[in-house]
Amino acid sequence: MNNTVIVFHCVPHEIEANIELLWVSLKKALIKQKIALLVVSTTKIVEKELDHLIVPFDLRLLATDDIKKSTESIESGLRDTIARWYRIQLTDAENILKAAERFHKTLIETHRPIAVVSWQSSHPFSRIMRMECVRRDIPWWSAERGWLPNTIMIDLCENNYLTEAKRSLTIRRLLKNYRPSKYEIDNFLEKVKRIETISRYPKENRKQSPLRKRYHIDQKSAIWTIFTHGEPHVNELTTSIRNVHYPTGESLNEQLIKIAIELKKAGDTLIVREHPFNKIYDRMTKGPASLSNVIYHEGDIEELISETFVGLFTLSTLQFSWAMKEKPFGLLSRSLLSGLGLAPEWENFSSTAQFLNECSDTVKWRERKTLILDKLSIIYNYALIDISPQNLNDSAEELSDILVSKP
Repeated sequence: MNNTVIVFHCVPHEIEANIELLWVSLKKALIKQKIALLVVSTTKIVEKELDHLIVPFDLRLLATDDIKKSTESIESGLRDTIARWYRIQLTDAENILKAAERFHKTLIETHRPIAVVSWQSSHPFSRIMRMECVRRDIPWWSAERGWLPNTIMIDLCENNYLTEAKRSLTIRRLLKNYRPSKYEIDNFLEKVKRIETISRYPKENRKQSPLRKRYHIDQKSAIWTIFTHGEPHVNELTTSIRNVHYPTGESLNEQLIKIAIELKKAGDTLIVREHPFNKIYDRMTKGPASLSNVIYHEGDIEELISETFVGLFTLSTLQFSWAMKEKPFGLLSRSLLSGLGLAPEWENFSSTAQFLNECSDTVKWRERKTLILDKLSIIYNYALIDISPQNLNDSAEELSDILVSKP
């Protein structure tokens, strides 16, 4: 078959097996249209029927000694992004970019895809592939784990705040003006009830003493928890993207220090739960660490959630599942869940105290939750792909038609 669709895959099977299973179903759907599927993966592929190519997630591993002698031209913006991303010199970033561009060009020229789906739009791998696809008029999307468990997003824009949900005139109007029926909301709620945990990573099995006892937290102290995401990586991109998402690493530390100081006045505790990538890449939010009412949490996230009074979020997808709970939450950055009558957002308040008071108002939260659930049901039903086992085949058929532009 001359026609090929390329999809990039970056999620280990043990983290979310259903993504690989979606590619298996997509392969079968594409075969019906005489189109092949090639999975370019940065992690081991378990499903043996998938035709795949293993590549490194870390672009630095693509660079070879001969690339230093290359006179190929590069895109300086991407070079600067790579330098910030990996914390390396511009000359080293230039060599890495040359190697990565050479790899992508070879991949496209060898397989001549009719469509490409990258993974995680902020990663330099995806940004290079998008650039190469645009140069050749190849339709391009970027995939990422969806805002809710058992879903993925396939986006023409970014897998962050600059998603189609914010940049598409059609979807913006839908989210602003459309009110889902009771049937749509009930159907959405019935599906999300099946979600066993809102955590996006495997449960830790180590035995630990109860959270309050382990960290010596008084029973009268209300626990506020900040769940960070991969902000450091988003903040290595262009200034415009950084400004849209805020906060930067420095300003997030400042926010958390202000919050911790304000909470201490009431005898409350701030727990910081870091995203796994922040730990791996040494991008921890260390600013408030010296304050006596601040704790850095490791261990069972479900226990942490059950003990938390108010959740605080930046880009973390946990906020979307959290919205289904009876617990209030606030936002330290822009989100699809911020806006008039929705979750309180930091930049809309003149003081830290005012922001925290609004976040903890449980009466107002009941009103907010109704509007948030309306919005979530639209996002779930119209902007995400369901990858729960019982819906994989239908989702693959729909995705197949999108990728080949079938009516």
